[in-house]
Amino acid sequence: EAIHFPHQSTGWAVGDEGLVLKTTDGGESWYVKDIGTQNYLVDVYFTDMLHGWTISDDTVYRTTNGGVTWIPHSADAYGHMSIYFIDEMEGWLACWYSRIYHTTDGGQSWELQYSDWKAEKFPYTFGLTDIFFIDSLNGWAAGYEGSGVPPGGTHPILVHTSNGGEDWEEVDILTDYSLRAVCFSDINHGWVCGGSGSILHTDNGGLVWEEEHQYELQLPGVKIYPNPTSELSVIDYKLPMDCRVRLNLYDPTGKVIKKLRDEFQFRGEYQLRMDLSGFPSGVYLFRLIAGNQASTGKVVVR
Repeated sequence: EAIHFPHQSTGWAVGDEGLVLKTTDGGESWYVKDIGTQNYLVDVYFTDMLHGWTISDDTVYRTTNGGVTWIPHSADAYGHMSIYFIDEMEGWLACWYSRIYHTTDGGQSWELQYSDWKAEKFPYTFGLTDIFFIDSLNGWAAGYEGSGVPPGGTHPILVHTSNGGEDWEEVDILTDYSLRAVCFSDINHGWVCGGSGSILHTDNGGLVWEEEHQYELQLPGVKIYPNPTSELSVIDYKLPMDCRVRLNLYDPTGKVIKKLRDEFQFRGEYQLRMDLSGFPSGVYLFRLIAGNQASTGKVVVR
């Protein structure tokens, strides 16, 4: 389920039924470590060769002697998904329902730091699946929420803190797929990856995210007219199947400036009128997602 190497030769892997594996030869061979649980373990992290943590749905297991012994601690929470420590004392825990917990005593006690479950908007929700800190102040957490709109669909979540988690801000990101992992090499350069093989990259600290890879089928026959325009543009599209349809308008940096459509539609031909009067002159992007098909284009406002 998860793997982490605190050193090029020493690594840990965890999984189902309390499985914990350790290697000391760079992965050439692995041996089982019994930590005294049959719980499903979802993540593992070490700050050095001695101090490490692994988590199940409702328990944090901590070692201070390189995995010789493990001590269970309750975080007074459930749905643990990801754990990250910047040193042997301070760490964060990302959970279902978009919750983040913080510890300053090595994981013995935890305090709720962030919670943003939009129950009224996303009744079938998941939450945060990964968390990463660059230093003691700057951190990121990624995940997704299910909308409950047939046939499913998800809303990506990406949140950022610059003050150690005292405040978290949701970040707009140009993708309609779930986010599963986030990682930064320094304060400016980071990556997120998620559903359908999507990978996005930033080189300016998360201000703009650019798509590196995403697997999806092209939705044919999408037309926009008139283009350029000063007031009204029309988008024509045809759905080959019943599916959820999302249509957003973005500025050149990739920020959503208008959500034009988000609903379940039946197979057939459709038309959407966009009122662009009042928009500053420039080039805007639109993205139409229909099931696993998509179309992206530009509209010029004079």
